[in-house]
Amino acid sequence: MTITTGAAPPPTQNRSVMLARGFFTGGVTGVFLAGVVVGIVLGSVPLIVGGAFLLAVYVLIRYLAGMPRRAGEAAVPPCLALATIESREAVVGEASDVPVRFDLTVAPDDAPAYRVEFTQDINVAYLPDCSARTAPAPRGRRSPPPAPPRRSRSPCRR
Repeated sequence: MTITTGAAPPPTQNRSVMLARGFFTGGVTGVFLAGVVVGIVLGSVPLIVGGAFLLAVYVLIRYLAGMPRRAGEAAVPPCLALATIESREAVVGEASDVPVRFDLTVAPDDAPAYRVEFTQDINVAYLPDCSARTAPAPRGRRSPPPAPPRRSRSPCRR
C-alpha cells in the first residue's frame, strides 16, 4: 500500500466572491428586517410586503444559482473507504463538545492511500470510540487525494 502525504489542496472557492456574497446576504437580510420593523411601526403594508418580496427573490436566486453544483454532486456516487485513526489530540475545553484533531490514513478501493488531518468537535462521551488505531468507514464524495509534497518526507513521520 502506497501512502501519499502532502499539504491540503488549495481552496476551490474565490475568497473575494465569498466575501461579496456574505455582504450581499447581510444587506438583503438587513433590508428585509428593517422593512418589516419600519412597516409595522408606520403601518405600511407595502413596505412589509416589499421587504418580504426582496428576501424571497434573493432566496430563489441563490437556490437557482446552486442547482448546477448540487446536480454535479448528486451525479458522483459516494465511495466507501477504509480509514485508520493514526492519532488524535483533544484540546482541553470546558464544554461537553471539545475540538479533537485527527490524523487519518484513508485507503479508497481504487486509489492509493493518503493521509488527512482535520479537527472536529466531538462530545466527550464519544471520545473512547475514537481511539487511535481504530478503523471507521467514512462515506463521502469522491475527490482526488492531496497533491504530493515538493520535498520528500519519510512516510513514517508523526
